[in-house]
Amino acid sequence: MSAFDFSKAVGSWKPVESECSEHGRFTAFSLPDGSIICPKCHDAKRDEEAKRRFFEERRAHLRNLAALPNRFANASFGEWAPASERAAQVKLCVMSYYRDIRDTPRQWHPLWLTGLLGTGKTHLLCALANNLCAVGISARYTTLASMLSEIKDAYSAADKTEAGQIAKFANSFDLLVIDEIDVMRATDNDKALLFAVINGRYNDLRAVAIASNQSPDSLGDFVTDRVVDRLRENSVVLVCDWASARSERAA
Repeated sequence: MSAFDFSKAVGSWKPVESECSEHGRFTAFSLPDGSIICPKCHDAKRDEEAKRRFFEERRAHLRNLAALPNRFANASFGEWAPASERAAQVKLCVMSYYRDIRDTPRQWHPLWLTGLLGTGKTHLLCALANNLCAVGISARYTTLASMLSEIKDAYSAADKTEAGQIAKFANSFDLLVIDEIDVMRATDNDKALLFAVINGRYNDLRAVAIASNQSPDSLGDFVTDRVVDRLRENSVVLVCDWASARSERAA
């Protein structure tokens, strides 16, 4: 195979004067096909493409970190159909919360979805996380049981510590979504670990969204009053009191 003759290739390009509607007069080489490209437009297009690839890779990375359950991996607000006027109001409030965290990620502004089984709380929270990831803001979904299990991995892993596992949930991710926060064994250790995460996020001004079948007044019986006290400050509490969609489908 003969070597590429760069000098001949360059020789086929001719420097020409031209004008760009955006950048004015410029001198550039005409390409072998006769086309002429404004150097500044070329650089802008290259930079825009690099930026697009960066954000696509970041969005994919954040979606992977979010650890959404497969059923709700592509959850969106658009496909969540309100079952009632009350449900429509709750959806609008969650969308407003999304915009609030999008615009100011670093804040203590808990979101509570509380109410009956099968009302779509998990879907709404996963849609919230998905929308944040799409604009480059990190979110992590977990159930309380799964979070406690991950923290306790430190007890049997030489390369992990309890403090490090707590910090992963307390000081990472712009939004932490804790589903089924009232489902726990309620041991003293479990309560202490949950408080460490919530208090860490409270002190670090990192948002948290929770879902529970318990009312705000009764949740303290499951997660301790200290946790509820933190969650009440500057919170948005949305009551999901319409009929279960799963029950309606089964009827």
